[in-house]
Amino acid sequence: MGDKPVVGRITFGPSMPPWWDKNKIKRRSQKDERKALRNIKDDIKVHKDSGSSWFRKGDGTGDRFMYDVKSTASRSSTVSVDMLDKLEREAFSHRKRGALVLNFTTDKRRYIVLNQTDFEELINKGEQK
Repeated sequence: MGDKPVVGRITFGPSMPPWWDKNKIKRRSQKDERKALRNIKDDIKVHKDSGSSWFRKGDGTGDRFMYDVKSTASRSSTVSVDMLDKLEREAFSHRKRGALVLNFTTDKRRYIVLNQTDFEELINKGEQK
């Protein structure tokens, strides 16, 4: 095949098509993640490096939670137990609770996934007010 990149069964010439810009996709994803975190009312500090440093994991931290955002333009997203375990471990190291934010950019819908203990604690605090 030489120096022509292959994607699936489609072969492109010496340069990739304009929609195949990984950096552009990454920048868009990071922008969507920042926007999703700013709309949550928890005084969140958005991590510039999006969890890539060893001392600041996750996409942002708030008063009680460490947030990890998964943005997608599709109509579905997969959440694994391993993903949730990693989130809880990293949040525990920051003395926070883990919260996974699922951001569906096409529908402009946002869901926050908490474990049952954290959810019940929020419910109980709301009832005490």
